[in-house]
Amino acid sequence: MSQQRLNEPRSGVASDKAWYLQTTGIGRRLLAVVLNVSMADLVMLGIFDIEGVLVDGEFLPEIAARLGKKEQVLELTLKGIRGEIDWETGLNMRIDAVKGASYDECVEVAKNLQLMNGAADLIKALNREGWRLAAVSGGFSLLSDRVKSELGIDFVFSNQLVFQDEKLVGVKLNVKANKAAALANLVDTLGEPKEKIMAVVDGANDLKLFEIAGIRIAFNAQPIVQRRADYVINEKNLLKVLDILRMPVHPATSRRGSNIQ
Repeated sequence: MSQQRLNEPRSGVASDKAWYLQTTGIGRRLLAVVLNVSMADLVMLGIFDIEGVLVDGEFLPEIAARLGKKEQVLELTLKGIRGEIDWETGLNMRIDAVKGASYDECVEVAKNLQLMNGAADLIKALNREGWRLAAVSGGFSLLSDRVKSELGIDFVFSNQLVFQDEKLVGVKLNVKANKAAALANLVDTLGEPKEKIMAVVDGANDLKLFEIAGIRIAFNAQPIVQRRADYVINEKNLLKVLDILRMPVHPATSRRGSNIQ
C-alpha cells in the first residue's frame, strides 16, 4: 500500500469520514482498512510535551547556568529521576535554587530556546488536516505561550513563574506530576475517544499521558518511555511523526515499540 501525503485528498474519505469516526476500537480500525485511510484519519487530538519535544532544550538548566547554579539544579533533577524526591518537591527545590533571577533574564531564555527540528512543519501539517493540538509542560508559561503563538497550538498547559519587583520569587503550579490531569477537562470537552488521541513525549513524568492516548510516541525518550510506547523516534526530527501517521492501519498487527528511522 503506497503512502499518501497528509495534504493530498483521499478518494471517498470526505463523505465517509464522519461515518467511520463515529465507530470505536476495532470497528474503526477495520473500517479504516476498508476505506484505505492512514493513522492521520483516526487520530484527531495531538498532545505534545514542550521541553525536549516541541522545544530543543529546557528552561531551568539555562537560567541556572546564567546564575552559576547549573550543577545544583542538575543534581536536583537527577534526584528526581532516581526517585529520591517526588516531582513537585524537586521542582520547588530547583525554583528555590534560581530565585532572584531577573524577569528580563527569564524572558530572554524563554525567547532564545530553539524550536525542535521539524516542529513548525509538523504542526502546520496537522493544523491543515483539522487536528486539535495541545501542549503540556511542567515548565513555565513564558515558554509555553511563545510556543503556542509561534507554532499555532490550540491549547497550552503549564506553570507560572511568580515575580516580585522584577525578581523571581516562586512558581504557581497548574501542571503537577500527573500531566494527564491537567488535560482532563479538555479531553472531556472535546469528547475525543482514546483511539483518536496521540501523545508525543520524552520523560518518565509524561507516562500518564500515554494512559489517555491511543497512539503513544516516544521522542528521544528515556528507556522506560520507549518500552511503553507504540512508536519510538530516536532522532531530533519531529517530521518523523508524519511518517507514523502515514502508515496504513493493520488491526491484526501489533505496532508496539516500532522504531522509526
